[in-house]
Parts: sequence; C-alpha cells; structure tokens
Amino acid sequence: MSHNERCKDCKIRFREMLEVIFGPVQTNYRVYLKTLPENYQGKSCHKPLSDIYLALQNHRGFNKFVMASYVDLDYFVPSLNCAIEFDESQHFTNAREISLTHYPQSIPLAFSKDDWIKRCKEIHARDNDPPYRDEQRAWCDTLRDFLPVIKGFNPTFRLYSRELKLCSLNPEKVEDVEKFKDILEGEKLIMDSKNEPAALCDAIAQQPIINMMIRFEYLTNKLKLQYLLDCTTGQFDHDSRYFQKIKENPKILNTGGRAYKAYFNFRFQFIGYLGPLFKGLDPGQSDIVKELNRVNENLKQSIYCSDDWFRLFCEYTLIKISVHELISDIHDPENLSKYGYPDLMKIREIERNKIICGSILRDFVVHCLNIGINPSEQHEGIEHHVDHLANCKYAEFQAQRNEWLQFAWYYINRIKSKMTTQNLKNVMQWNTYSPCAYETGPVFIRKQKKLLLSSLIPSFETHQGWNQGTIRDNLHEIVEKDVYLLIDSYWDYFKGEQTVGFFEANSVLATKIKQIEQQLDDYYREFDFKPESVEDKGPSPILFGQSMKMPKTISYVKPELKKIKTNLTKQAPALQNEVTKPGFIEIPKNKFSPGFYDVIQYYCHLIPDDFHIIYTSSKTNCIIRSNIMPKGIQYEFDDWNDKGKPEFSVEICFRQETFKSIGELIQTHKSEIANRMPCSSKANWDTTSTKDWNRLKFIFVDSTDPALIAKSMSILIEETKEIVNSWLLSKNMEHYLLL
Repeated sequence: MSHNERCKDCKIRFREMLEVIFGPVQTNYRVYLKTLPENYQGKSCHKPLSDIYLALQNHRGFNKFVMASYVDLDYFVPSLNCAIEFDESQHFTNAREISLTHYPQSIPLAFSKDDWIKRCKEIHARDNDPPYRDEQRAWCDTLRDFLPVIKGFNPTFRLYSRELKLCSLNPEKVEDVEKFKDILEGEKLIMDSKNEPAALCDAIAQQPIINMMIRFEYLTNKLKLQYLLDCTTGQFDHDSRYFQKIKENPKILNTGGRAYKAYFNFRFQFIGYLGPLFKGLDPGQSDIVKELNRVNENLKQSIYCSDDWFRLFCEYTLIKISVHELISDIHDPENLSKYGYPDLMKIREIERNKIICGSILRDFVVHCLNIGINPSEQHEGIEHHVDHLANCKYAEFQAQRNEWLQFAWYYINRIKSKMTTQNLKNVMQWNTYSPCAYETGPVFIRKQKKLLLSSLIPSFETHQGWNQGTIRDNLHEIVEKDVYLLIDSYWDYFKGEQTVGFFEANSVLATKIKQIEQQLDDYYREFDFKPESVEDKGPSPILFGQSMKMPKTISYVKPELKKIKTNLTKQAPALQNEVTKPGFIEIPKNKFSPGFYDVIQYYCHLIPDDFHIIYTSSKTNCIIRSNIMPKGIQYEFDDWNDKGKPEFSVEICFRQETFKSIGELIQTHKSEIANRMPCSSKANWDTTSTKDWNRLKFIFVDSTDPALIAKSMSILIEETKEIVNSWLLSKNMEHYLLL
C-alpha cells in the first residue's frame, strides 16, 4: 500500500522532530494581519502584492476570494521566528504558479521558487469547492511567504509532503534525528534570491535591532492592555491574600506595582505570594508573555554583545521606564520633590562609585532621561555651583537648563569612564523594576521606525514655555511629537477611578479597551520591517543574534564520556546505573507535571557536555551532575507543588558531613548568583528540610517561563563551578574539569 501524503502521523512526527532540534513548536498557529493589497499602501510590499492579487483576479474572473483577516501556519518555530509549511498536492495549482511568478527577487524565501513553479506545472491540481478555492489558497500562501516583510518573521520554509515519509522516524533515536536533519539540509532548502543550497538556519535573515526594540515596545504595551481587559472582564479572586489584606474596595491601578505583581502571582519579599488576582487566569502562560520573554532575551543578548551597547541600553530603558515616568509620574503633585534637581544630585552621587554597572548603571540612565539628557551622547562638562537651583520645581528647573547642563555633563562623563557591562543582563528584565508602569500607564507606540532616544530626548533642549502649572501639557507636547499616546496615565484616563468596585461596575470598558488594542495593532503593522529599509542616523543598523548553523549534533545528543583518571572508581558503577546513558536524553513520559517537564525539556538544550540528568524515583525531583563529581555535591531541579507550594527551584546541594564548609562558602554568594539569573527568584539557604544535606535554593513561581528557569540552572553551574573546583582541589579531591 502506497504512503498517503496526508498521513497524520507524518505531521505529528515532523513536529516532534522539529522540537528535538529547535525546542517548542506551535501547530496551526494563527497570525492576524491585513489581507488585502490596499491595506499596505505606502509599504514596500504594496506593489508586488497588488500585482499578484490582480493576476489572480484575472486568472478565472473571481474578484473576491479573501474572507479572513488572518492566515494559519502549519508550524511556527518561536526559536527561529519562522513559519514552516507542509505543502500537499492541492497547493500546486495554476493559481499558485501565477502568484509565484510575480514574486519580486527581494522577497526572502527558504524554499526554491523554481521547484515550486515546476511542481505546479506538473501536478496541475484543482479544487473548485468553493469555485474560487484555488485563488484563495494561492493568495493565503502568498501572504505566508510575505510574512518577513509584513510581520518581521524570518523566511517561510516549505516542504513538499509527497516526497517525505516521516511517520517511521523515531524522535528518540539519534540516527532518525540525523536523517531528519539531512532532510532539512537537503537540496530542497534553497535561498531563492541566490539559488544556493542552505540549511534552514542559514536561510534566516538577521534583523536590525530596531525591529526588536519596536517589538518589545509593542508587546509591553499589549500586556498593559491585557491587564486592563482582564480588570474589566475577569473574575476577581476576593479570597486571595491581596484582597484579604485590603478589606475595603482595594485599588488595582496606581498601587506602586503591587496589584500587577499579584496579577502574575510574583513573590513579595518578606510577605510571600498575594495572588492570584483573578480566578482561572494565569497571565504568565499567555502567548504575549511567552513571546515577550523570548524577545527580551534576544534583545538582552544583542545589546550586551554590541559595541554600541550603552546607546541601546538607554533606548531599552526609555521604552521600559522613562516614557512612563515622563507621562505618569513627574507631573503628579505627590512627586513635586522627586524629579528635576533631585535627579541631578543623584547623578552626582552615583559618580562616587568606583564601578558603574548593573542597577547603578540603570539608575544613572533613568535619572538622565528624567531630566531630558541622552547620556549616550558626548558633550563637554564643567563642575560649578548649582545650589541656587535646589528649591526649583521641575518646570522651573527645566527653564534654567543652561545653568546646570554643563554641571550634569561633567559628572556624566566621569560616570561613563567607569561603566562596564557587568550585570547588564540582570537589569534588563521586562517584569522587574518599575512594574508600576503596567498598572499606571501610559499605553503608547512610537510614530517612526527610528530610535526614540535620538528624537524624543532632544525635544527637551528646544522646548519653550516651561510652566509648573502646565507641566503635564509641557511633557505631553514633548513626548507626543514622537509617540502615539493611546491611553494617557491611567489616573487621568479613568478620572481617578482605580478600584475593583469601579471595574466590576464598568465591564462596558472592555469594548473601548479592545478598540485601543486594535489601534495599537494597526500602528504596529504600519512599520515596514524589511531590513534594508531601516533608517537611523548614527551607526549602521545593529543585527541581533548570530547566524545559526544547523547543529552537527543536536542538543539532546550527548557525546561519549571523557576517560579521565579518577579517585572515585568505586562509585562509578552505581552512578552509571543512575544517569542517562550517552546518547539521547530521554525524559520519562508522564513522570513529571507538565510545567516541570517543560523546565527539564528546555534544560536538555543547555546541559554541559560532561553533565547528565539523573531521574530518581521521585516525580518532583531530578539531579544534574557530572559523572566524576563527588556524590556529595549535586545540582537539582525540584517541583514543590506536591507540598502545596506553586514553586519550582534550582538548587546546589551539599552532603553535610564532608561538604558542609564549601556549601557555607557558596551560600554567601547567593545574592550575586540570583542577580545574574534571567528572572526573579528567592534565594534560600536550607539546612533543615533534607536529612544530611544542605541546599542553596533559588525558588521561582511555577508560572515563570520554563526556559528562564532552565537558563537559571546553567547560570548556577557557571557561577559556582570555579568555587567548587578550587575547594575540591584544595582538599585533594577529584574536581570536575570544566574550567
């Protein structure tokens, strides 16, 4: 019996194989977009889309065949930001041939356009139910191929299903995974613009960092709207600790970030968990948050690796913190003594530090932006007296810029000479520091595809008419030259209403919030994300990430263990029975809770070569260790939900008798280690919960992105390995040779 190209098992196996190599894959992923050519007037894709659409209309005389405002993707790979289409024979029609022949050379493709046209001629498929189905299918495929220029995706990758028989492949067999990789690297996968063979990751065009900045800005503001929408349509959990602590009509806006932390059920220092805010809602698992985590990670890595890192970090800070402070905080009567001259004094105070990095660097940038200074610029400064400005309110202070500007630059220049990127990544988290922006406003998006830093901040220099009585209008005039304010500060927009009672009584606000969300989407879609169209004065567009080659051995495949002389030969047999064998790291099915399983799955991509995962009899624990580490030291993932705590932990553990002193040494560094981790955690030195063991735990809310928890284990190993190795060597014990 011949193989059916519509084999369901093949499609399932294709997804499983992709996930082995690239991590999680989403099937039937829906992308909302404008689906008619006229929607793209003024954009680079308008003419080719118009030509294709007209050619399809002329093909058989069907003028209307677009019914939806979205396209569905067979597969979407978040780690690659690209669509993968599994084309069956019905896609190879005359209409599809017509559309492909009208593609411009500039459109980036990850398949051979010539091969697809050839198949259209050979197969000549027809589908007349409804009569215009061929035109409709060809147009939807065109929109999928144009996602790089419409949505900023990487090039769409296509496979012809009839030529593939994947159902016999086993994602748990190394040889089958290698066969699958050969398929991806085969001649079918071609960069059409150059007609050269390429692997999937080679087909992915690098994007200017401005694209990622705007995406970050869009997603953070999308999340603000999601919070407001949940406040109007969600069911408040009045039994939560957050509401129990505030008996009468508690606030959910303008709470200094407390309500928003409860919304995500983040842990409060010294208090614990106060959420959830709503019944049946887990915002941490939303698509917005998942993508925001990914975008933030990409942006963080890009900025950290850039020669222009400081300017880009200032832009990141402006988006995340400073637009909020300029619009929502500075004009607030309660903040009269907090901004302006106090910012200037804080800059002077920061200069006293020997090294400027991490949170100190972030605070420095925030204080500069608060008073309308772009610290990434270069200006001469002079130290002189500014004490006469001490009693000035913000507007009065700004009106006298010429009296303090050189003073500011004197200290800014001294600070910049002491800046380092140490701990930079730690302060680039969307969900820490200034969470109040998400519950105070504004909701905004830039007007032009360029750095806000280079246009918004210079407006302070030229602004006239500073007046404390109209300070709100002064700041709005500056910001709104470059930014669409879709919602002002929430205090102003909701006219001081900020309580649960108000939102419970005004669910009709949901309609307005959805309209604003549509506005945000529309403004975002107007950006032309074609890389070559980026215009930005100053350095050339900075590319994020590195060109990724298809891995020669997939992340789940472990190399053979190195043969190293060891004093622990007596322990080796027992250890070999515990660890997964060299080869595929198999995660036992149905052993762990779904969230905990995801953490371990992500970590399989990150585990160092000399380490292994040990699955114990427990459903809430797995051990990470090297085969030549002494058994008295190990790393662990733990799931605490069975103990009634919605938490996961990343730990390093020490047997008390022999390794007590090294454990006590490492726990003194717990704050430094926690600060390096990519998301918020609680560090805890535990000497009592497990008999004979001391544990340094880093505890995460179980709704935290599992990829970030997995990354935290990598950081824990990286931060402790030198200390452990040095201590083991000092005691003439075997160390694990990772230096």
